[in-house]
Amino acid sequence: MRSVLRARLERSLNSSVCNLHPLGGGCISNVYRATLVDGRRLVVKYGAGQFPLEARMLEDLAAARAPCPEVLYVDADMLAIDWVAHEPSTSGKQAARDAARVVARLHRAVLSSSPSSSPSSSPSSSPSSSPSFFGYAYDTPLGSLLQDNRANASWIAFYRDQRLLPLVRACWDEGQLEPELARAIRELPLEGLLAHRACVRPALLHGDLWRGNMLFSNGRLAALIDPALYYGDPQVDCAMLRLFPALCDDFFSAYREAAGSLLSREEERLCDDLYALYPLLVHCLLFGRRYNASLARVLHRYR
Repeated sequence: MRSVLRARLERSLNSSVCNLHPLGGGCISNVYRATLVDGRRLVVKYGAGQFPLEARMLEDLAAARAPCPEVLYVDADMLAIDWVAHEPSTSGKQAARDAARVVARLHRAVLSSSPSSSPSSSPSSSPSSSPSFFGYAYDTPLGSLLQDNRANASWIAFYRDQRLLPLVRACWDEGQLEPELARAIRELPLEGLLAHRACVRPALLHGDLWRGNMLFSNGRLAALIDPALYYGDPQVDCAMLRLFPALCDDFFSAYREAAGSLLSREEERLCDDLYALYPLLVHCLLFGRRYNASLARVLHRYR
């Protein structure tokens, strides 16, 4: 397979490949670091994947002025992007604060489109130009899943009907969700629990914001990778970061300042719990019932 990939890369990029090194972390596709004879280094994903959509999201991130790798080549079963030099260790306080500012800026960005039309490359940061719908111009992948991004004027309805309930059904169909947990999620009174977010302004979300999808270098956020974009409540990204903690509290204090957040800590904790349900259901579907216990701990607080 590696010889076939090498030949395809050389034809696609018009440069000889002098090194092709496998990388970890690819749950769906095979991932490699390639070094070209002209000195360029790149990351190549090969095999299964939704690469045209991933490339389109990276281009949207770039249009929103978020740091991300440049797309060099894409087709149905291969994606080549720039290699971003980064440090493997957990970020420090300076890097966490820089990441907070970048994420807050992303949440303010508006690609000049509504979720029901195609994005352009002309972003705006004016709150008055924010889209009036939740969703996105196209359905976006999260791992091997495809997220339903049809425009919805209600954030709570969008989160319930286009995020939680489809995953409950999928997990149930695959035998990965205990019956009482499925029932508890279906019966959650989200309109009451999330009443303080009913009028939230749609924010451009990374959608899969955990430490593994943030690359740091020299005390700064060097790149965001593997996005799952849509317009939603900005607290979704924050909840994801707290669910799989790796950034220090400096990120959240800097984010509150940069975003002008007026949420109380109690309201933040409520969002953290309820928005954690979505990634936990994704993990149940992809990796099995061992995540049922985490779901149960969250749901127990709201019975």
